[in-house]
Amino acid sequence: MSADQTARKRPRRRAILGGRVFDDDGRGSDCMVVDLSVAGARVRCEDPFEGQSFLTLKINKFNDIRRASVIWRKQGQLGLQFIREITNPPRAMQDFFKLLAEIERQNEASS
Repeated sequence: MSADQTARKRPRRRAILGGRVFDDDGRGSDCMVVDLSVAGARVRCEDPFEGQSFLTLKINKFNDIRRASVIWRKQGQLGLQFIREITNPPRAMQDFFKLLAEIERQNEASS
């Protein structure tokens, strides 16, 4: 387990979800959400949004829009912490988190 994973308050689940990141000036860039939790996300994005401390993330599959602070930037990726955790996710997102948790349990059992 990496130091990033142990420092994280909420476990992130691997995901491949299309999205879009926007800055406060309305400039946007398509992105790929590669990790997701109720508290934040890791996204791959060509635009590093340098100088931006806060961004808005739209997760296409769930039509979910979250305001987030930028925690880190590294090699085309952004670590985002949601300003408000996902406390009452839409049904599709609940099902998604349950499915990923079940897959993780199966992988751990077969290891």
